Amino acid sequence: MKSLLILIIISALLFSSCKTKQPFVALNDDIVPILCGTFETSDDKSLLSSLTLRDWNSAEFITPFDRLARITEETPSNKPVRPASRYFIGGDTLYIEMDKGYLCYKIKNENTLLGVGLWVNKQKLIRRQEKRTTCSKTHAPTADEKTWLRQSRLYYQAYYSNNYVTAIPLLERICEEGYGPACMTLGLHDIKIMQNQEKGLAMLEKACNMGYFGNYACFRLADVLSDLGKEEAAMIAYQKACDGGHAVGCMVVSLMSVIKK
Repeated sequence: MKSLLILIIISALLFSSCKTKQPFVALNDDIVPILCGTFETSDDKSLLSSLTLRDWNSAEFITPFDRLARITEETPSNKPVRPASRYFIGGDTLYIEMDKGYLCYKIKNENTLLGVGLWVNKQKLIRRQEKRTTCSKTHAPTADEKTWLRQSRLYYQAYYSNNYVTAIPLLERICEEGYGPACMTLGLHDIKIMQNQEKGLAMLEKACNMGYFGNYACFRLADVLSDLGKEEAAMIAYQKACDGGHAVGCMVVSLMSVIKK
């Protein structure tokens, strides 16, 4: 029970929604800006300890809680517990795709990022002084990358909209196009808000099969199945999350295996 309590606390810390309502600024998608390098803070109250942006559309981050998330390991490390995320830039704002929602940082200059929104407001990240990378400052997206940019930006606007009448159809459209986060959001909305368990589970399963962000949708699906008392199905979903690189999913699988014994 103690291990399970620790897991619940860790999960709450790691996966609480980090919402922001930073206005979105659209850009020409033919050429998009790139920001490379590792940005860090010494502030132990900051949500992110470090953020590494690698060339086009790849973001990795470490939080102060990541060591706790590896509590079941004999040798805890400082490596991220989450798979690489994605990012896009709109105007002077960096949008980082999280397990749910986005983190936003104002790009004050190429060396300084300033947090925007409830969880990271005014938290400063400074570029680590290291040998500069050779990545370019802009990127010409392929057709598939342009599709992702369009979908992610629409998702951002729909996710933070207060108007369900316009947001839900938009989410449904990009989910149908294959954008996993939208399918997951719709599934959770169907279950928690609309009380439509069957439709919600089907949507979460669809999102899980899309395998985005370390199979995070599989983790959310597993949580719902577990709440419904469907432990065997939940275990399968947690394992899918683990297989996709979701560290907390692996922790749950490990703990559930111990409990069964």
